[in-house]
Amino acid sequence: MRDQLLNALRGRLVTVSSTGDPAGVLDPEALAEAERLLDFLATREGADQDVLHAVGLLHWLRTAVLGAESSQEDRGNAVVLLMPIYLAQPDALPDQVRASFAETLGPDDPVGEERAHAFAEALSNLAMFLLERCTRRQRRVDAEAAVALLRGAAPRLPAGHPSRAPVLCNLGYALMMNDALTSSEDDSPEPPNIDEALAVLREAFQGTAREHGNHARCANGLALAVRTKALGTRDTALLSESIELFRLAVDTATDMDHNLPQMLTDLGFSLLLWVDAAGEADPAVVDEAVSALRRAVRHTPEHGAERRTRLRLLAKAELLRTPKPAAPRLSPETQRRVDELTALFGQAIPATSGDASNEPDNWLAVVTRLLGIAPSDGQGSYAQLMDLLAGLLRDPSGTDLERKAFELMQRRTSHLRPDDRLDAMLTQMFVPAGAPSAPVDTASLDEVLELLERMLRELPDDHPERPVLAMTQIMTQLARRHRPGEPGGIGQMEERLALLTRSMEMLPSLMGSLNMSPAVVGDMSMMSNALVSPFETLALIEDTLKRNRERLAALPEGGPEHTVTLKTLAHTLFQQYQLAHEESAYQEAAGLARRVVAADPAQARRIVVAWATAARLRAMSAALGQVPAGEHDLRSSGLARLSSNEAVSAIGNSDAPAALEALEEGRALLLSSALNARRELENLRAADSRLAERFVAMRERIRAVSVDVGREPAQEELARLGGMAAEWSELVRRIQALPEFGRFLMPLPLGMPDLGPAAAEGPVVTVNVNPRRCDALALCADGVRLVPLPDLRAAELIEQAEAFHDAIRTARTGPALLAGQAQQVVLDTLGWLWDVLAEPVLRELGCTGPSEDGSWPRLWWSPTGPLNGLPLHAAGHHTTAGASVLDRVVSSYTPTLRALLHSRSRPVPSRRAGLTVAMPDTPGHAALPETAGEAVEVTARIHGLALTGPEASRAAVLAALPRATVAHFACHASSDPYNPSASHLLLHDGPLSVTEISRLRLDDAELAYLSACATARGSARLADEAIHLASAFQLAGYAQAVATLWEIGDHVAATMAADFHRELRDTVDAPVRMPGALALHTATRRMRAAMPGRPSAWAAFLHSGA
Repeated sequence: MRDQLLNALRGRLVTVSSTGDPAGVLDPEALAEAERLLDFLATREGADQDVLHAVGLLHWLRTAVLGAESSQEDRGNAVVLLMPIYLAQPDALPDQVRASFAETLGPDDPVGEERAHAFAEALSNLAMFLLERCTRRQRRVDAEAAVALLRGAAPRLPAGHPSRAPVLCNLGYALMMNDALTSSEDDSPEPPNIDEALAVLREAFQGTAREHGNHARCANGLALAVRTKALGTRDTALLSESIELFRLAVDTATDMDHNLPQMLTDLGFSLLLWVDAAGEADPAVVDEAVSALRRAVRHTPEHGAERRTRLRLLAKAELLRTPKPAAPRLSPETQRRVDELTALFGQAIPATSGDASNEPDNWLAVVTRLLGIAPSDGQGSYAQLMDLLAGLLRDPSGTDLERKAFELMQRRTSHLRPDDRLDAMLTQMFVPAGAPSAPVDTASLDEVLELLERMLRELPDDHPERPVLAMTQIMTQLARRHRPGEPGGIGQMEERLALLTRSMEMLPSLMGSLNMSPAVVGDMSMMSNALVSPFETLALIEDTLKRNRERLAALPEGGPEHTVTLKTLAHTLFQQYQLAHEESAYQEAAGLARRVVAADPAQARRIVVAWATAARLRAMSAALGQVPAGEHDLRSSGLARLSSNEAVSAIGNSDAPAALEALEEGRALLLSSALNARRELENLRAADSRLAERFVAMRERIRAVSVDVGREPAQEELARLGGMAAEWSELVRRIQALPEFGRFLMPLPLGMPDLGPAAAEGPVVTVNVNPRRCDALALCADGVRLVPLPDLRAAELIEQAEAFHDAIRTARTGPALLAGQAQQVVLDTLGWLWDVLAEPVLRELGCTGPSEDGSWPRLWWSPTGPLNGLPLHAAGHHTTAGASVLDRVVSSYTPTLRALLHSRSRPVPSRRAGLTVAMPDTPGHAALPETAGEAVEVTARIHGLALTGPEASRAAVLAALPRATVAHFACHASSDPYNPSASHLLLHDGPLSVTEISRLRLDDAELAYLSACATARGSARLADEAIHLASAFQLAGYAQAVATLWEIGDHVAATMAADFHRELRDTVDAPVRMPGALALHTATRRMRAAMPGRPSAWAAFLHSGA
C-alpha cells in the first residue's frame, strides 16, 4: 500500500514537472493520497525519507501554485517536512525548492554549527508533527518515531542553547506517550522509559525561566513523569512533589494557553489520587480538586471525549465532598416533576393486576410482550431494562423512580470491575449521552398523515377498514411528535401519552374488526418466526420484485391490473425497507404508493397503512442513530447500524460487556431467529413429540395458504387465516404450558451469563466497524476485553475491501501481466489487516503460536460490516515469521455468539458416514476435471456414498443428506452478493438453492465441506446477516462448515480438499467432534508454503462453527 501511494503521488509530481500543469497536485484526491501516505511516515528509526520528500513536495507545490490563497496547512507541512531535508541533504531537493528555502531564510540561512542546531530544531518540529498525529490516532509507531527524532536532536544542542530545553521537554512527553501506548509484557509497575523521561524533563524544567512561555508546559510534563514514578513505586513523597509541580504549571500558565484545561485536569486528578492514598477526604484538598476540575470543564468545548472525562472526574470529586444522608430526598422541583409523571402514567396506562405478562387477554400485556418489555429470563442489560419498564407499567403510581433507576444502574454495571463500575456509573449519572438525536424528517410523516386524514373523512363510521386507518393515524402522530432538542418537557409528554391512551382504547375495536383476540394477536406474531427461513424471506422478496417489475413494464398504464401490480411492488418494497433500511427501497415504494393513490384512492387504503408503517420506522431510525456521511456505505442493515452506534456509546461509558450485548442483539437477526425457531422445535420434540408433530403439521397448513409477498389478501383469505389462527393459538397455549416453554418462539435478549460459555474453547473476537471508532471486543473465559483499533477506520476499510476484491478478480480472470501485481495488492491488504486489527488483538490476548506440547490456541472471528468479506484468518506479513494470524492461532468464524453456542450444542454422531458430490462436467459451465479425483480421495478417507456426474441429481442428493454426517461438495456454485437468497450449488439436473438446504432437518450432520466458489460470500447490502451457502448448511444442522470467500480454481480446490481430509483421517472414528478448524489451518499453512506468492489461492478457505 505504501509503494502504491508513493508511486501515485510521485506520478502527480512528475506530471507537474514535465507539463507545467498543476491540476494533479490541486486535485483533492492528491491531498487524500498524501494523508494516507503519511500513515507510513513514522518508522522506529525516525521518518521514512521517501514519504517525507514526496508529501513535502506536494505541499510545497500547492503553496507555490496557490500563492496567497494556499492554506496554512500546506505552508506549514511543506516547511515541517522539507526543512530537515534542506538542512541535511539540500541536493535531494529540486533547485526551485532550495532557492525558495534560501530566499525565505535570507541572511539567516545557517551554516556550520548553526546549521547543525537548526537541523536539530527541524527534527524537533517533525517529531511534534508526529506526536500531534499520535494524539489523534493513538499509533505507537508515531510515538516511537518522535522519540527517535528527538533523541537525535538533543545531542546537537549544547547546554544553554535556547532550543535545548524545549527539545528535551518534547522528548520527555514523547517518551511518556510511547510508554502509554506500550502494552507491558512483564507486568512491571513502572513504564520502561520513565527514568529517561524524568531526567530530560527535569533538565528542561530547570533550564526554563519562570517567565518563559514554555515554563508551564515543562512544569506540567515533569509533574506527569514524577506522578507516574510515584504510582509505580507507591511513593507518596513523589506524589506530593508532582502536585506542587502541577500547581506551579497552573499558576504560570495564562488563560490563552491551550494546554491549561489539561493542566487543570492533571492537577485535579492528582489531588484525587492523594485523597485515595490518604484514605480520607481532606475537605481542603477535595475543594481544590473541585475548583481545578470546574475550571477545566469551563475551558473545554461542549462535545467530545475530553469533556466527558473531565466531567467524570468532577463528578467523583463532588461525590467525595457530598455528605451522605441516611435517607436522601428529592428536591421539591424534582419531586413535583416525578409526581406529574406518575400521574400521567396513571392516566395513560390501564392498571393491571399482578404480572401483566401472565394475562393473555390484557392488551397492555400483549403490547409489552411483543415489544419484549415483559419480565424475561434474559440476563442482559436490555433484559434488565425491560424488566424495569414492565414494573413501571404495572405499578406507575407507587414507583420510587429514583430508587429503581439507581437499582437498574447498579445491576447494569455489576459485571464490571470495581474501578470500571464506578467510572461507568459516574458517566451515566453526570455525562451527556453523546451526540444529540437527529432531527426527524417530518415531511414524509406529514404527507402520510394528510392522506390518512382525508381517507378517514370519507369513510363511514362503520366501515371495516376505519379502525386500521385510525390506529395508523394515531401511531404516525406519535412518531410525528418526536422533536429532539425542542423544549416541551411535561407538556410534550402529555401530548404523547394522550395519543397512547387513545391507541389503547382503540385496540379492542381494531382487533374486533379483524375477529382477533389479544392472545391470538400475540400468537400470530410468533407464527411469523416459525413459518419461513431467512433464505426464503429474502428469496420471496427478490422474486416478487423481479416478477412484478417485468409485469408492470408489460401492462398498459391506468388499467386495474396495472394498479394491482403497483400495489404489490410498493408493498414488497416497503417490506424490503423494513428488513434492510435501504433509503432507495423506501423512496421507490413511496413513489409507487403515490401513483396508487392518484389512480384509485379507494383501493389505496392498505398501501397507505404500509407506507405509514415504513415512514414511522424511517423516522425512528433517524432519531435513534443519525447516520453520518458515508455510513450507508458500511453495507449493514439499519438495525445493525443502530446496534453498532449503541456499542460505541457503551464503550464510551466504560462498559465493554454492554457493547458486546448491543452488537449481539443487532446482527444476523434473520439467522438468529431461524436458529432460535429450530432450537425451540428440537426442545419441543424432546419434551413432547406429539405436540411437536402437531406444531409442524399446523405450520405447514398455514404455509400452504399464506398470501404471496406483497399481495393484499382477499376477505375470504383473511377469514381462512383467522380460523387457523384460533387453532394455532390453542396449540401455542398448550406448548407454553409445558415447563420451560413459557416464552416459546418469543425473543429472549441474552446477557453475559448466557453468552459467556461461547468462549469456553477460545476467545471470540467481535469487531465493531463504526465511523466514530472501531474496536474489537474479545469474549474470553475471564470476561470481555476491549481492544481499541484506532488505525482501523470505516471509510478506509471500504476502500481497502473494494481494492482487495478487485485484485482477487484480476488475479483470477485478468491478464497474466497484471496477475502478479494483483497478488501483491492482496498481500498488502493482508498486511494492512494485520497492522490495524489482527496484531493488536492477538497481542492483547497473548496469542503467540502453539504451546510447548504443539497444541494450537483456538480463536473465533465475528466481524461486522465490510470486514465480513475479508480473510481475517489470513491477515499478516507472510514473509516475516510469526507476523501472521496463521502463525499464531487456529481461526474459525461465527456470525454471532448465539450461532456458535447453537453449533456447540449439536451432538457428536455415534458413527460417521460420508456423502461426496462431484460434478466434473456441468452444462453451460467450465469443466472441473479434478473433482472426480477429489471425490475418490474424500471417499477413501470417509466411507460413504459418492455421487458423481449424472448420479448427482437433486433428488439423489436430498435423499442422501439425512444419512451423511460429513458432506463434501465439489461442484460449481453461484453466489450473488446483491441477491444472496439466490445462491445455489449446481447439480446435474439443476440448482440446489440455499432455501432448500436451510429447510432440511439433519439430526446427524457434523461437517460440511463446500469445495466450490464463494460459498461463504454473503450479501453486499446486508453484510451482517450471514446469508450464504455455508450458513444454510449450518441452519440445516451441520455444526461446522468449510467454505470459500471468493472463486477458486479447480486444482487449488482439489489440493486443499485432499489435504484437509488427510488431516482428519485419524479422527473419523473418534467419539469427539472432528477438528475441522485445525485440519483446515494445517492445510492452509502447507499451501501457503508451497505458493507464497498466490494468497488468492490459500486465503480463500475459512472454517465456521464449532
